[in-house]
Amino acid sequence: MGSGNSSLVLLIIHTTHHTPQLLYQEAITHSQLQHPNILPLLGIYRDNEESYPLMILPYLPDGSLESMLMDSQLRAFDASFLTKIVRIARGIVHLHSRKPPIIHGDIHPGNILIDEFRNPVLCDFGRSRIRHEFSQKLSNQEQGGRIRFLAPELLNFPAEGFHSTQESDVFGVAMTYLNAWSGSRPFAEIKNEHRVISVLIKGQRPNKPAQPLVVLDEITKTEFWTLLANMWTHEPAQRPSSGKILERLERIFHKCELVNGGAFGTSLKLRYFITLRDAILSTTNTHLGQLSKTSHR
Repeated sequence: MGSGNSSLVLLIIHTTHHTPQLLYQEAITHSQLQHPNILPLLGIYRDNEESYPLMILPYLPDGSLESMLMDSQLRAFDASFLTKIVRIARGIVHLHSRKPPIIHGDIHPGNILIDEFRNPVLCDFGRSRIRHEFSQKLSNQEQGGRIRFLAPELLNFPAEGFHSTQESDVFGVAMTYLNAWSGSRPFAEIKNEHRVISVLIKGQRPNKPAQPLVVLDEITKTEFWTLLANMWTHEPAQRPSSGKILERLERIFHKCELVNGGAFGTSLKLRYFITLRDAILSTTNTHLGQLSKTSHR
């Protein structure tokens, strides 16, 4: 629903009789988060005790990173790739630096929205505990392709249920980065989700993309791939923290800017001016057409 230039989304939360209090606790925490790369929670509404709670969130019409990667007209975003990668990390750092840390629990391109300024915005976080209360295990049908972004320790389905951690978030970020860089889902060559689960649990990881969507120079590509390998290592305790990841990304991409002489920033500015030029030309042609019709009357 919308009014003027602002629109809202009402997200229905399916709960059991045990979870409303947990939902409200999560909502209070979420409402206190103020960060440009985190989708704000505007409120919660519930008609009565029998109805499902509704989370009130801003509506971002530009879709998600997932939809951007699937849209052939939007796939070439080399100029903004580095910026998006770093800003996703900043959003995760903001969550993990809270006391106690906030665990996202479901990181994949579909849960990273794109705002009107083309910034990545994390959404749908903090509800993994609520989903766990509602259903004691993840089914393959529910997860679909999102299985590919889950850490192996979450795929063993222990009897006491699964518990997302900062380390499992880091794993999901690594797979998301790979998806954005390569343009393809992790293990795209494997169609069967059960087999994906098997290879993840066995410690196998995706191959380095031979022809990635985003072209990086050799130094950046090597350092970025090394970081991804650290982030998705099998032992959770050996994965770097989100803060360390952000530091390494900023260092890697700063060197990339130096190596390329600011090529990515220049490309982004050039694309902006081309878009602006086209808009001006389109407006001018429209006015000229109207003047031409008027002069012939």
